[in-house]
Amino acid sequence: MNILQARMMIHKYISMVRWKASLNKIVQMSPEDAFLKLSKFYFKERPRFSYNNIVQPTVDLQIIVPVYNVESYLEDCIQSILSQQTSFSYKVIFINDGSTDTSNVILDKYKRNLNVEIIHTENGGVAKARNIALQSMIGKYVMFVDSDDIIAPNSIQTLMETAILYNAEIVEGSYQDFDSNGIKNTYCHVEKTCIYNSFNYFGFPWGKIIRSDCLKDFCFPEEFLFEDTVMSTLLYPECHNTYAIPDVVYYYRDNSAGITNTCITSLKCIDTFWIMKYCLEERVRRGQSLQERDLERYLFAIYRNWGRTRGMPYDIQESIFLLTCELIETAFGAIFREYSGKYMKIFRTVKFRSFDAFLTLASNGYIE
Repeated sequence: MNILQARMMIHKYISMVRWKASLNKIVQMSPEDAFLKLSKFYFKERPRFSYNNIVQPTVDLQIIVPVYNVESYLEDCIQSILSQQTSFSYKVIFINDGSTDTSNVILDKYKRNLNVEIIHTENGGVAKARNIALQSMIGKYVMFVDSDDIIAPNSIQTLMETAILYNAEIVEGSYQDFDSNGIKNTYCHVEKTCIYNSFNYFGFPWGKIIRSDCLKDFCFPEEFLFEDTVMSTLLYPECHNTYAIPDVVYYYRDNSAGITNTCITSLKCIDTFWIMKYCLEERVRRGQSLQERDLERYLFAIYRNWGRTRGMPYDIQESIFLLTCELIETAFGAIFREYSGKYMKIFRTVKFRSFDAFLTLASNGYIE
């Protein structure tokens, strides 16, 4: 053991001692007071979670690309799609979400392309842009692409071949993230194509194709950050014939100036709590089954949400923590009471309603 490892062990030991000592420091406010405090500070109304979308397939794949002020990257995105060599028919729907740069000019260069449809609309956010395209689905399958990203060569062919072969509801591939210096990381689920448990899918809409009938009553929650939360909480649980493939199908641009990376000091960061709350309540309302692995997702979400909101005042962070504890325990009932999984440390802070104990864990990254 070297000196650095020894220091890390000592630090962890001291943190665990502090964590155990602070478990009895419970949050003093009531859930009602916490809700009132948070609502006065920043409140969001419950969004819509479903539309009566029309499904009338005329092509094999519909690719939905919301566009907003991405003039520096848009051409690369478009070319990565239109240069695909595939035996499957496809149509790309670009939704220009009120761009104020030259994105609309770039798009209009492709308006005569038979594989392209361009919709210009007032700025309403990425969720609304995706929903506009979903309202009239013309593909047997749907793919979402962010306009600053790139899809890999042959991604359409590879994903669609798997989907048709197994009549899959979802097929998800691997992806790589990149920046101006090149590829950074590769995220791969499996070593070979296989039927896959939806618990393990990535939580974003891109990097996969989805059978359009699965999206008939689906929509993204509008005017929220972290709108992708609906994928893992509401869409995936309703899909059962799903597959993963090892092929890299998507390149995600790591944008440090993106909204989700820069919103920590904005009130909008609290969207992470409201969308989690409304999605879980909607899932319970729909009667979808909840399992221990769902509980672990929400236990981890407490840590993730704190990371997103840690720039807010202490009492607001504390209110979010308490309300999340109440929400999780109420929704999971017996599953919560009998839990003994890998997130036991976070679980105990939830059970005892100790925000100070949680902060000791979260600030040091000791969540398992």
